[in-house]
Amino acid sequence: MRIINEEFVKAAGYSSIDELNTSLQKMRNMDIREVDPDELSDIGDINIDNSVTVKERIAALLQQTKNPYCFKYNGMIVKLSFSGKKPLDECLADCFAIS
Repeated sequence: MRIINEEFVKAAGYSSIDELNTSLQKMRNMDIREVDPDELSDIGDINIDNSVTVKERIAALLQQTKNPYCFKYNGMIVKLSFSGKKPLDECLADCFAIS
């Protein structure tokens, strides 16, 4: 299930699918040792409305985080990685589908 389309891209705050993909690729490849903690969102400050669709929840996450791969949790930097062949949008859809 691919959830990325033009409507999703705009809801996530990007102007095009290419811009979103380029941005996600850059964030995915960031070296955690080079990440500025002040530029990361604290996961505790993220608010997701469980009453909206999975697409809307993922778009809200992308809008509220500066990097969906890296964030702060209790002052520590956390970097997510996904193994396998599933793209980020599908992994997030799987996570957000559980409510």
